[in-house]
Amino acid sequence: MSTPAVNELLESFAQALIDQQYAAAHQCLASERRSTITPDDLEKQLGPDERHRFLCEIYEQDPDEADRLPNPDHFVIDGFPYRDAPADHVGEPVGWYCIDLQPDEDSGYDTSGQLGVFVVNTPEGYRIDQCEWIEPD
Repeated sequence: MSTPAVNELLESFAQALIDQQYAAAHQCLASERRSTITPDDLEKQLGPDERHRFLCEIYEQDPDEADRLPNPDHFVIDGFPYRDAPADHVGEPVGWYCIDLQPDEDSGYDTSGQLGVFVVNTPEGYRIDQCEWIEPD
């Protein structure tokens, strides 16, 4: 179920990642997750270097030889209904969403990477419980 508050959370998170503002992205996480991960950790997991490594792994390319995808400049958010809630989630499950980070239309690429994001409802409001790179569709 997507609500304006969930959309606002996902938009804030996606824009923070595009802007490489990992401290701002960190604030979108559930407090239980913020206590175990730092903004620097978030950059290591979701930054451009990890995005490149993940995509090279999927497409079986050498990261040192493969072209890097352009940095994203906008995003599209969509539902991601075919995954179960993680067993170790915190808060009331809301659901999985896909954030498709997209490059400039003139780049010749359709995507700069896609993230699967699990949203929960907590006493502090809607927050991101888990987030991971996913294979682009």
